[in-house]
Amino acid sequence: KSLAFNKIVFEGRHNDLWNSGIDAVLFAEQEFLPREDLATTGFCGLPGAGVLAIVQARMSSRRLPGKVLHPLAGKPLLQWVYIRLAQATSVSRIVVSTSDAASDEPIAEFCRAQGISLHRGDLEDVAGRFLACAHQEGADLFVRVSGDSPLID
Repeated sequence: KSLAFNKIVFEGRHNDLWNSGIDAVLFAEQEFLPREDLATTGFCGLPGAGVLAIVQARMSSRRLPGKVLHPLAGKPLLQWVYIRLAQATSVSRIVVSTSDAASDEPIAEFCRAQGISLHRGDLEDVAGRFLACAHQEGADLFVRVSGDSPLID
């Protein structure tokens, strides 16, 4: 199932990028590529393709506020996500995307302290934040990764 608006196409789960199941791939500034073509070429077969991993993180979780910075085995969850993504051979760049709300300042501080690229945008416009991040980074395509998924592979 695909959702297209302008020349941007959202593809549901596709396992060519990682076998574990990144759950979304967004093609920015690309024509629609049919699923059968993706299966034969793979994402990195696209001309000039560099996969940007955009890690979605916010402090305002309803069930467990601040969970992305909660420690797990001595490191915040967000750091584990970054470490795991840095090992992915299909990912060329990693950016943490959070809101520009004051409540998300601890995420920005963490990223600055760790030397992790950061993008900030409107708390209520998640899709707009992702698109702005992709455009800012000049990404041909990107994957959305949840900041509270420390076991991603």
